[in-house]
Amino acid sequence: MAITRTQLATYNGTHVAYPGAMTAGDVSFCFINVLGTTTAPSGVGDNINGTYTLIGNSGSSAVQMAYLYAFFNVAAASGGACLINNLTVPSGGTGINWGAYEYGGVSSSLDGSVQTGSGSSTTPSASITTTNAADLLICVVSCGSASGNTAGSGYTKQFDNATSPNLLMQDQIVAATGTYTGAMTLGSSTAWSEMQVAFKAATSGSVTPNATGVIDITGVQGALTAISPPQATGTMSISGIVSPTITGAGPGPSIISGPFPWYLIELLGR
Repeated sequence: MAITRTQLATYNGTHVAYPGAMTAGDVSFCFINVLGTTTAPSGVGDNINGTYTLIGNSGSSAVQMAYLYAFFNVAAASGGACLINNLTVPSGGTGINWGAYEYGGVSSSLDGSVQTGSGSSTTPSASITTTNAADLLICVVSCGSASGNTAGSGYTKQFDNATSPNLLMQDQIVAATGTYTGAMTLGSSTAWSEMQVAFKAATSGSVTPNATGVIDITGVQGALTAISPPQATGTMSISGIVSPTITGAGPGPSIISGPFPWYLIELLGR
């Protein structure tokens, strides 16, 4: 499944809101920077999907931290309806900025671990080595440069709060394994703190539904051959009694008890 960029949500003074409709099954990433403490914000959530999970945080530079939260498999919502408005600022925290981005086709599986870096220069440089060909790379930077910030090679700058302290987010959708450095160039030399993480692309799910109970096959002549399991996304279960009837001459009824895999079958020699 291909990874797609859906939309950016920005802070309007009271909350972060997505301007367009949200697509069910997408993922919403919320990124935050905090100065003055290494304690992460808590209670990050919205009015549609609930509480977001902390994915990781940057290295600390003068107690300047960047955080990434995620909610996978979001619910559908009309434009402007999803408001990320729940965030508890940690004690001593200042200079807080936040934004969010919605993507499609992203799984909840990380490709490797969160990579971090910190320093004082114009070039935040956390790098990540991927082992999965199709990944979404997200790089979040907390820094003091309010303007003139540009994305690293191969990346697209998706968010720049244009303040000091500043919160930046760049991303890259890759189609090959390799080492990728989030070398964003800042407009001025300043303290920075950066994190980079890779998420695998979602795959089209295939499941073998489970049946509980009894299947009755009546009057079968010939052989039943399994062709292939049904393909579906998600999980299917069948509870109770499933009793398809196949008519025709042949041996008497047979009873097969579950649970058992459910296959598409073909009646041969009818």
